[in-house]
Amino acid sequence: MSSDWDYTRVDFKGSMDGKIAQQVSTFYDSVQIVHGPVNLPIDTIDPDHLPPDAGSMRCERTLEFSQGPKSPVHPKGYQQLVGKGNAQIEGRGFYANADEISFDGSKGLYMLRAHGNQSAMIAQDTDQGARREASGRRIEFIPATKTVKVDWATGATGSP
Repeated sequence: MSSDWDYTRVDFKGSMDGKIAQQVSTFYDSVQIVHGPVNLPIDTIDPDHLPPDAGSMRCERTLEFSQGPKSPVHPKGYQQLVGKGNAQIEGRGFYANADEISFDGSKGLYMLRAHGNQSAMIAQDTDQGARREASGRRIEFIPATKTVKVDWATGATGSP
């Protein structure tokens, strides 16, 4: 969906720190962010019924949210997120979880990292309606191209 309006909502149970000059905010304790395009400035997005171009991230400990600068390549700017502590993302036909998940909006890239003896996991819906999954210590994922790169793989199912 192409839209002039974007919806972003952050819910959290703890506190928040912000640095206005750097356009960075950190939210603490049971954080959820929902983001996506909307038709009108008063429209909202239900995190339990995400439209195709929307997404959500949940994490237990902290979520750092920053806004990248506007440029000719990014006329609206872009967002960067880092979620820590049992982080989960959902949207655009995928679901993933890891100890830490970061998103670089300038590249459309998610980075999933596992700590300790855990594995990060991503599940994607395929064009044929099946689901493929991969797990590993570090996973790079670009939803726009459905590109997945797994380092130190610990498992995989499904087909491309």
